[in-house]
Amino acid sequence: MFYFDLTNRSSPDKFRDVVTATLSLAALLFFVPAA
Repeated sequence: MFYFDLTNRSSPDKFRDVVTATLSLAALLFFVPAA
């Protein structure tokens, strides 16, 4: 997912990169306290 977004930097891909980063951060914040 990340390597695809980094190699394709068009406008929709940039938006998807932001969404992917946000979901990854949310998952990190959710799973780290649970671990």
